[in-house]
Amino acid sequence: YQSIFREAELSDAILFFDECETLFMKRDSGGSTHLTELLTQMERFEGICLLATNRPFDLDEAMFRRISEVFEFKPPNHVERQEIWRVVTTHEAIPCDDDINWDAISLKYELTGGFIKNAVISALQLAVGRDPTSPSIRESDIIEGCKKQMRGALQMADFEERVVPKSGLEEIIVSDIVKEKLKAIVDIEKARGVLFGRWGFDNTMRSCQGTTALFWGPRGSGKQNAAEAIGFELGKPLKVTDLPQLLGKTGKANATVVRECFKEARLMDAILVLGGISFNPGEGQRGASSTEDTRLLNLVIREMMRFPGIVVLKVDVVDSLDIFVSRLEKGLLDGLKYLVSFQPPNRSCRKQLWEKLLPDTLPKKSIDYSELARRSDELNVTQIGNAVYRAAALAALKPESSRYVTMQDLSSAIEEER
Repeated sequence: YQSIFREAELSDAILFFDECETLFMKRDSGGSTHLTELLTQMERFEGICLLATNRPFDLDEAMFRRISEVFEFKPPNHVERQEIWRVVTTHEAIPCDDDINWDAISLKYELTGGFIKNAVISALQLAVGRDPTSPSIRESDIIEGCKKQMRGALQMADFEERVVPKSGLEEIIVSDIVKEKLKAIVDIEKARGVLFGRWGFDNTMRSCQGTTALFWGPRGSGKQNAAEAIGFELGKPLKVTDLPQLLGKTGKANATVVRECFKEARLMDAILVLGGISFNPGEGQRGASSTEDTRLLNLVIREMMRFPGIVVLKVDVVDSLDIFVSRLEKGLLDGLKYLVSFQPPNRSCRKQLWEKLLPDTLPKKSIDYSELARRSDELNVTQIGNAVYRAAALAALKPESSRYVTMQDLSSAIEEER
């Protein structure tokens, strides 16, 4: 590495390390064995040395003593994204239809400049495939290109307990009231970039203006799917943590463990989803938690209120939140900005679930989706998915002449899931 610094000095050049975490990673995390030599050469170098990374938390702590200036490049807000779309698509080599709603696309898809460029290239390929001689990019091409880039961007974030969202709000099947509340969560997060950027809200407000949500309802009612849909809409991965496991089964966990969980989610710019809390109807006011568990649960709620991003707390409970609320200190529930009640799917939602979960490519015969919705009145989202898989697996083993899913297969699977 000495030759690199020497060549830069002789050429009077600026030295630039792109993706510098590969060389300057923490030594205890498998960083370069040449780190000491690199740091020595940096100290001796009298020119300008620039380092770029999207994983600053991976850098060895010795690096920060040698860095004189730090510049954070934040993702563009939807207004800035609209300007990027305009710049990228105004070139004559990128023919676009005049009726593309760039404002709506900029608001919906949380992409940075590089991913926007890739989305345009992907859209152009679709347009050329449709008409090689005089291609013109349609809005549907842009949307498809954005979806591909969103999936790629989400896959890039790698950390423990990561969940990569696969689809957005338009794909989930919940009641209209629930969907409106989920859209409100997404909208307020999308506005943050403008509020704390162009409109100059003080950063001291950021720490008290995070988005905290409580998703409560019976198991299998779609709470996890809703959290993933929010992540997809905002272009963020999920850090999913089992809260009882985090707190420790014996109630011996300490505040440091809780705060480290929130710190990692913040550093990874992830949506933190805390689950694993369940209250059975027969518990009454006593429950099964120790005094120490209750204290730590209140600590978690307070940390949620301080978190600058999105935190979703999932609680499996039937009928009401009374038991859960009784465990909280007075006033803490008011710190949760969105309380979203999830209920088992109604008949209309069950019909949509059957239509969605039975693929078009699945061989099937005489399927009555309205009748399936009626027969599955006591099944939740998870159980309906299990019934579909069970019936399809049974059909796959039939003789070739009758290798398709029938109403009888699905009805039997429904009864087995009850």
